[in-house]
Amino acid sequence: MMKWIKVNQVREVSALLISVMPMMFIPAAVGLIDSWSIIKSHLLTYIIVTVVSTFIVMATSGFVTQYIIRKDKKKGENK
Repeated sequence: MMKWIKVNQVREVSALLISVMPMMFIPAAVGLIDSWSIIKSHLLTYIIVTVVSTFIVMATSGFVTQYIIRKDKKKGENK
């Protein structure tokens, strides 16, 4: 939107990062499997925290986006 970075400037690097993305999750998955004996007793707590925090992030992102859009519209009307 602001045209600071052109798509062709990041196309090659972004394709590389997307292609190796599954490899980036392997250490986290191994860590979860390795810690399963500790995690399983608190699984419900982790699920609740994950769901609640996800909704908080979604709501915050939505409000910030709406604020920026409204501010941009008002700025456009004043020109």
